[in-house]
Amino acid sequence: MKQALPFTTLIDLAQQEVDAAAQALGTLQRQRDEMSGKRQNLDGYRAEYEQQLAQAAREGMTMGQRRNYQAFLGTLGTAIDQQQVQVEMLDRKIAVARMQWQQKKQKLNSFETLETRARQVQEQRTAKYEQRMTDEFAARRAREAQHGF
Repeated sequence: MKQALPFTTLIDLAQQEVDAAAQALGTLQRQRDEMSGKRQNLDGYRAEYEQQLAQAAREGMTMGQRRNYQAFLGTLGTAIDQQQVQVEMLDRKIAVARMQWQQKKQKLNSFETLETRARQVQEQRTAKYEQRMTDEFAARRAREAQHGF
């Protein structure tokens, strides 16, 4: 009386979707970490260069040198801003990917719950069937014993 449940295929497909969504989320998080690290490196480089500018200003510098420092710091600031835009864009993508992963995980959990319930119903039916067969066998044996067969 045991039957294969149709949920196995659905669960396998849903698990594949969850795995793919988790992998995509992980990739985005790694990219974000990398971009954030680059931004921090640029921040450190800017701080270092600003210290060099302050040191050079204390020691005396020409207007040309000062313009060069400031132009480079401006370029560095633009690079930092662009890197920050990339980090923020990845943050938004991560939020969407996390939501998609959660939805796919919820779908998988639903299929697993349905499978569990169906299995319980199937087990109850099997138990009732076996009890009925046992009762019929016992009743038949009792009739046979009564009639002397």
